[in-house]
Amino acid sequence: MIQRLMSLSTVMALAVALTLVPSSGTAVAADGPTMLHPLLGVRPVVTGLVTPTSMAFLGANDLLILEKISGRVKRVTDGAVVGAVLDLAVNSASERGLLGIALHPGFPTVPFVYLYWTESSTGADSSALAAQISGLLDDASQRKELGEAGLRRARAEFSVARMTDRTLGLYERALR
Repeated sequence: MIQRLMSLSTVMALAVALTLVPSSGTAVAADGPTMLHPLLGVRPVVTGLVTPTSMAFLGANDLLILEKISGRVKRVTDGAVVGAVLDLAVNSASERGLLGIALHPGFPTVPFVYLYWTESSTGADSSALAAQISGLLDDASQRKELGEAGLRRARAEFSVARMTDRTLGLYERALR
């Protein structure tokens, strides 16, 4: 499922930027957005990225683009990926990953780049874990086995008697 998502996003999720260009007279592209201003247009800036989420312009035709799942910050110059300038270990499950970028207001004199990301607790990207969890969708017996094991553990660890004993123990230690 993750591979299919990545392939789909590679094909469909192109980084786009609004540019001031003369309009051809038509405001609606057959398969694109509806432009509401005649001087605005939409065009691909770069292709071949995996789940791009955000970008920051370093200068004319020079930008940094974030990839949510891979944790890579890629530099794009004149519409071509020059390479990765940073590769972070990210937890990219759900609404996590490498999500935001901002340049210091004094950039490049003050050469600070700020990133918003969810760090992986394992030191590796979490996409492998996500693929394993997605694999459970195809294995009903494994889902049932893991679900039953989780239920047994929850009943053992969080029973009323066990929680009461833990709470009393906490108070006893605090009052010593």
